[in-house]
Amino acid sequence: MTSRGGLDKLKATLCAREDLQETGGLQIYSPTASIRLLKMFIALGVEMKRKVKQLDFVSAFIQGKVRSRICVHIEDEMAIVCPEFKMYIGRPLQLERAICGLATTEIYWYEDLDEYLQNLSFRISTVEPCLYARTTCLGTVRLINYVDDTLYFANTDEAEEEFTKQLKARFNFHLLGTAH
Repeated sequence: MTSRGGLDKLKATLCAREDLQETGGLQIYSPTASIRLLKMFIALGVEMKRKVKQLDFVSAFIQGKVRSRICVHIEDEMAIVCPEFKMYIGRPLQLERAICGLATTEIYWYEDLDEYLQNLSFRISTVEPCLYARTTCLGTVRLINYVDDTLYFANTDEAEEEFTKQLKARFNFHLLGTAH
């Protein structure tokens, strides 16, 4: 909103109707960090005299790759709102990226993030599926993921900088500084 009460820009989000979806038995939840893990993580950061930092993934769920065949149908009313979509109306469209409202959006996001972190040599906890750690010559980075937010710290500034640089190469996120 502007100071005069007008709009600066218009935003729209394409959403799927969850009531019309069939999951076919797919797992449709995403693991999230427990309060026990959060307390342990903060205590470890304090013990190591490191600040626990936070980052927020921008539109995290739509950054996830669809891992199964999902087709959508654009309603006829979209031709009025967005005439450039007219050629797609009435045809099934296969999704490459997740959209809001998909029953499987959260798990696609988690699987995408998990795969990327493991490709960066992060080890995942066998007890807590949201806890990751990696040790390199620059130091050790630990992180916990909670839906689209991540808390992390490293035992050296260099390891922390390398981690955020590598993450930025794949995902869009905001560094929020020290966690509050």
